[in-house]
Amino acid sequence: SCIINIDTVVTQPSQLSGVFSPSDISCFDEEDGSINTTISGGTTPYIYNWTGPSVVSTTNNISGLDAGSYTLVVTDDNLCTYDSTITINEPVYLTAIHAIIEPLCFGGMDGEIKQLVMGGTSPFSAIFGLASASNTPPSDSIIFDSPLPVGGDSVYITDANGCEHVFYVNITQPP
Repeated sequence: SCIINIDTVVTQPSQLSGVFSPSDISCFDEEDGSINTTISGGTTPYIYNWTGPSVVSTTNNISGLDAGSYTLVVTDDNLCTYDSTITINEPVYLTAIHAIIEPLCFGGMDGEIKQLVMGGTSPFSAIFGLASASNTPPSDSIIFDSPLPVGGDSVYITDANGCEHVFYVNITQPP
């Protein structure tokens, strides 16, 4: 009778883990958020199951997302699971409060428009007719200094993400 000794090493796969690269929404009420995912460990292939406010998906990367929390459950070939929840944020609606300072004299070009920008993502820039101005963070104020022409025109405020807020301003002549 013969005896054979065989040494065996039993290994187990490394623990499942994930690395996530979320991209928040660029402008209020857009659906352009995304989450890129890299899963490692376990035993491939992986099965992906995403759930959230605007998606049910079985791919590793998701896009076209609304703001909210998205949960990923990954199952490997050995039926081991890993789960994580990632939040996609949305900036506050871009708006502004403005004050108009009329010219001091008839025919004057010394009017001003002062704006306090709220929401959006700083820094901000603004255009009124041919005039342009911007804020210097951390301030959210934008001031169009003289010379500003008398008359009405739209003010276009744009934030760092390209979101835009438009409103009409009329600078009137004093009597």
